[in-house]
Amino acid sequence: MEYFLGDWNVADPSGHEIGTSRCEYEKSGNMIREDWPAVDGLPAQGITFYDSNERCWKMTWVDSMGTVMESSGQWQGDSLLLNGFLTLRDGDRRKAQTVLTKQGQNVLVAEMKIEQQGALVIVSSSRYRRVAK
Repeated sequence: MEYFLGDWNVADPSGHEIGTSRCEYEKSGNMIREDWPAVDGLPAQGITFYDSNERCWKMTWVDSMGTVMESSGQWQGDSLLLNGFLTLRDGDRRKAQTVLTKQGQNVLVAEMKIEQQGALVIVSSSRYRRVAK
């Protein structure tokens, strides 16, 4: 998971900047925390860790609107496939899937799907590019 550590510029599929991301280990060193100060002013934070009891990766993501996504999954090649649920502030809960795919040393593609009318539909796709130090 060290691949995820660092500062990232994030763009949508057309190349338009949608935010930045900073990923770093929490003090314990067992979790990666992501801080997301989005361009649209809606910040979010996520925690990702390996659950050795269940033998899977887990991610919890919370945004400033009260949306919570909880998911778990496994690596499949260069992609971390996470399945779970997205719960909106009003209590609406839907199946969700996030796929994080490493592309070389400095690019990560994140795709999120949410259940709509019984099918998982892509609701966001973003390209993370590592900020050079």
